[in-house]
Amino acid sequence: MDKERLDFHTALVNKIKEWEGTADFSAGSTNRQKLNRSLNLLLGTNPDVLVDFFDINTVPDNPREAMNLIRGADLNTLKDVEIFRLKGLGDKLVGHHEVAANTLGVHLNNMSPSDRLDVYKGMLDLGQKHGMDPRQIMTIPDAIHRTIAHGGDFKGIKTGAMLPVVIGESGTEFLKRFEQSINIQLGMGRKAIADPSTQSWKAAMAGAAQGLGLPDENMLFDMETPLPVKGAASDVLAPLATSVKEIVQAPGATPEIITSQTRELVQRTPLKEAKIQKLFAEIKAGGARVKFDPRTINMMATDPVSMAAGGVVEAAKTVRANPLGAAAGVLGGLDTESVKLAREGQYGQAALQTAGGALVGAGVEAVGKRVAPMAMKLIPKGGTMVLGAVGAPLAAGMAGYQALDIITTAATGKTLQETGQAAEQTKEELRQQGMSEYQLRRRARTGR
Repeated sequence: MDKERLDFHTALVNKIKEWEGTADFSAGSTNRQKLNRSLNLLLGTNPDVLVDFFDINTVPDNPREAMNLIRGADLNTLKDVEIFRLKGLGDKLVGHHEVAANTLGVHLNNMSPSDRLDVYKGMLDLGQKHGMDPRQIMTIPDAIHRTIAHGGDFKGIKTGAMLPVVIGESGTEFLKRFEQSINIQLGMGRKAIADPSTQSWKAAMAGAAQGLGLPDENMLFDMETPLPVKGAASDVLAPLATSVKEIVQAPGATPEIITSQTRELVQRTPLKEAKIQKLFAEIKAGGARVKFDPRTINMMATDPVSMAAGGVVEAAKTVRANPLGAAAGVLGGLDTESVKLAREGQYGQAALQTAGGALVGAGVEAVGKRVAPMAMKLIPKGGTMVLGAVGAPLAAGMAGYQALDIITTAATGKTLQETGQAAEQTKEELRQQGMSEYQLRRRARTGR
């Protein structure tokens, strides 16, 4: 975090506080609640999150607009993570902040900017996301939001999540106390995730992901999934929300049954092609935006066995900022442009270009020549490309295009270039037969 971002954050806090002194503020009976909520959201959120995830980087001239800027961003986030958009208290799905902004905000409101910075840096050192950060917002049933996720107390006083305010306390002193609150909040969050009702909806999300042909069945539930992907998925699945609810709440419904029936529902229901295309575009953009934890890059360079052992989805879980984006591409068959990029040694770009690719994004160039940058193999099957994990010794012993070429030739009898050209030709023939891009993607995932 640089000084410019901290100064912007401070200016936005001060602008929102100005609203309290206006006639507009006095005229509304709920404005006090809105003011406090927006201030707590802002103060309880790292300035980098505001800029990098929400593109909030300017201060409106109007104090009410400043308040609505923060309030609106949070409301839109909560809408995006619903996945299945239901209505009614107790019936709908809601976003739950693991570490609530207000448990930080009420304390940081009394601190200087430098003390706030100490808190933000300290939370980063702890590896703990907080506030409006979408990577710490879980999707759970509203029915357990207060009772389990908040321990029966939204204010957090009875549970100990909300600490008493100590006037004059430094950021460092507060952070030492706050670790207790973090543990309490995370504990309640774990109980909410483990609750059978949440697990049932997780199973439904897995079925929806399978039905849509997404690269990871946990994508819609995973908190690390980029917010634009979840929002686009929520738009696609909105017409099915009530039907999925009936599946989830049916007597005797197990997670396996829920997943299967939701998958079949999605597959047989005509969904809007434009919204599906937007979803897959967001998934691909998520791969391009991926940020890597330096510890993950180091592990890739020194421990290829661990990276290869569990396949791409497991490897992606180690990417702290965006494990979904790390499993880049995965949108169809291998195309000739990807082959060209791989031949030139542009492994990261090949990962993003390759539909069906399992290279791990932009970080691959840094280690590509020390470790084969593909904990996977591409095996054509019925005109489709399917993923798997390649043996670690082979992955460690070969680099770049050579490893891909050897794997593909051994599996198919054709070189990588011949296989890629054949896959692209097959896709073009199917397009001419009337297959949409969505159908091609589904075929690449399911073989049907």
